[in-house]
Amino acid sequence: MGRTNLFAVVFDGMDFTTTEDVTGLGDLDVPKNSPSSGASGPTSSPKLIIWFPSTSVDPDRKRSIIISILEDARVLFAPIGVASYLRCLVTEEDQAKMNEVLVLHHETFLRYRDELNQLEAEVRGFTEKRDTYKLLNEQHEEEAKGLRAELEAARKEHADLVEQVKIFEVSDDEIDTVTNGRNLQVQQKIDRIDQFRAEIDAVKVEAEEWRGRMDRLALEKENAQAQLASAEAQLQAAEEEKDDARSQRVEELQSQLSSVVFDRETIAKELKVAKSVVEETKADVDEMVAQYKADGEAAQAFEEVHARSFDLSAEDESAKGFEAEAKKLAYPKDEEDSEGSDESRGGEDSDGDGDGDEAGSSGDQAVYVPCIFFFVF
Repeated sequence: MGRTNLFAVVFDGMDFTTTEDVTGLGDLDVPKNSPSSGASGPTSSPKLIIWFPSTSVDPDRKRSIIISILEDARVLFAPIGVASYLRCLVTEEDQAKMNEVLVLHHETFLRYRDELNQLEAEVRGFTEKRDTYKLLNEQHEEEAKGLRAELEAARKEHADLVEQVKIFEVSDDEIDTVTNGRNLQVQQKIDRIDQFRAEIDAVKVEAEEWRGRMDRLALEKENAQAQLASAEAQLQAAEEEKDDARSQRVEELQSQLSSVVFDRETIAKELKVAKSVVEETKADVDEMVAQYKADGEAAQAFEEVHARSFDLSAEDESAKGFEAEAKKLAYPKDEEDSEGSDESRGGEDSDGDGDGDEAGSSGDQAVYVPCIFFFVF
């Protein structure tokens, strides 16, 4: 109650228009108490005098001012109603330190809040784990209770059976069981156990037989694998020999092919040379054939003129000249003979009469045209 009255007295009647907002929270509403009916003005000087005595009483005495603020209060700036007294006590350096303290306090508050959130998250995780472990513990306890109950029941049943049945060992191989009571169910169980033992012995014998068969099969498998390995080795050797023979045959064929290719290239070169020779010969023959055609046409014209009984001695001489040239071209080896025959023929023409001219004209009618065969490769 005293702290509440002090808070109301300090902030009562303050002029907030002249305050300097240091924290940026000056727009927040501040709860105030209504002044008492006996107060005459906005300020309460008697109350301030009570709580803040005058310095004239003892000026050398240092006094400390303690201001208590509630945790839920929304006021974070210094009260200004007592500025006349506080300004004398607070310097600029103190104000800077106070601002720095506020900043550090705010940073510390944010850091503590983050750490608190982290710790709360860890606490929630630990709580969930605790609940899970508790649930698992309860389940295990229930299972343990069930197992304990089953164990007790099994112990009781075992004790009952021990009281009813006694087993005496007769020999090392066989065990005979006798009952010391008159319970038929126990005797039936014992008979069933003997039956199971007989079946187990039969199964063991059969298992031994199967084990022997498996051993034989394993031996046969090993033999088959050995035979298969030898066959594979032989096959590999045969394949290697076959590959060697095949490679040798391929080399021989390659050598033969290279020789054939070389022969073919040689033949192709010879064929090119022969084609060039044939082309040259064909050109010469074409020229000769054209000349022979011209000579034949001239001879035919001469025959036509001679048949019409025209005196064309000059044309006859020219035809003879053409004939001589054709013979020279057709038979170059008989060139000298043809020259001798022309000379003799010229003498006859000079000494002979009209009969000689007729013979010459009839001789001019025979035109020799050589036949040339072309062999194209």
